[in-house]
Amino acid sequence: MMENSERPSESLEETKKLINCMIDSVNMARASYELWFTLTEDQGRPEYDEEMNDHYDFFNTIKKGHFRMMFIAISCLFDENGRTANIKKLKKLLRVCRHDRLIQNIDNKLDPHKNLVKDIRAIRHKVIAHIQIDEFCSAVFDKRDISPNKVGELLEDCCILIKEIDNELSEKQGISNIIRPGRMKESTLRLLNDVKKGRMAS
Repeated sequence: MMENSERPSESLEETKKLINCMIDSVNMARASYELWFTLTEDQGRPEYDEEMNDHYDFFNTIKKGHFRMMFIAISCLFDENGRTANIKKLKKLLRVCRHDRLIQNIDNKLDPHKNLVKDIRAIRHKVIAHIQIDEFCSAVFDKRDISPNKVGELLEDCCILIKEIDNELSEKQGISNIIRPGRMKESTLRLLNDVKKGRMAS
């Protein structure tokens, strides 16, 4: 008997809709991560110090906002709520559709990140949702076994997984709506460079 009396054909359509929602989450997470990391890596961007200081309120708000959004978007993927678009629900639907190999791929790819996911969900709950002042930015990483690079690796694996599943279920043959890695970093650096050029020309 099918789980929840669902038929594979019905569950397949529901799975495709779920995947589209998850693509939105990974795109938001990747974009926020790259934007935040580009503005903060290596103690900031010293070559653009003057430009960022001139527009301090803007860039500070951008960094803090995307720092929060990064954890919110990643947490959405690992939510336990059956009404949201998350990995747990995806696996449930794939099981009904008899895509056991895809479920195994998910487990193989994400199991090494289990502890990291647990920390990210805790950060989302304690720091982001409840805005605990004593745990923000660098303190978030200092108090847990977590680093920006580890977050980036988790994001990359999530993007690869969802792209593979989306391609297989939709027969898109490599076409994907997931933004390519590095796109937001390049865009952010172009913006900073344009601001610098404008400053030098004025």
